[in-house]
Amino acid sequence: METINTAVEVVIDKVSPKYNVFAMIGKDLASGAVLLSALGAAAVGIVLFWDTEVFGKIFVYFSSSFLRCAFFILSVTASVIFVLAAKPRRKGRRRN
Repeated sequence: METINTAVEVVIDKVSPKYNVFAMIGKDLASGAVLLSALGAAAVGIVLFWDTEVFGKIFVYFSSSFLRCAFFILSVTASVIFVLAAKPRRKGRRRN
């Protein structure tokens, strides 16, 4: 999917060299398709390899130590802040 996303972005850049709202929407939709396919792959992996014992061991691993638990919570929080704090692109600026 990432290869298709890159191909779509290259074609859009060649066809529409100036800022175009439809080009931006097309690029965003292609990126969204990559995200959806990644989430779908993760869901399929969980369904195929579902083993409650393994998930229990993962939970015990992180909850057995305060440092591991704190590191996990901090890393998830930092990831969410990084994603949500992304500044929207300004009109007229193009991503290369």
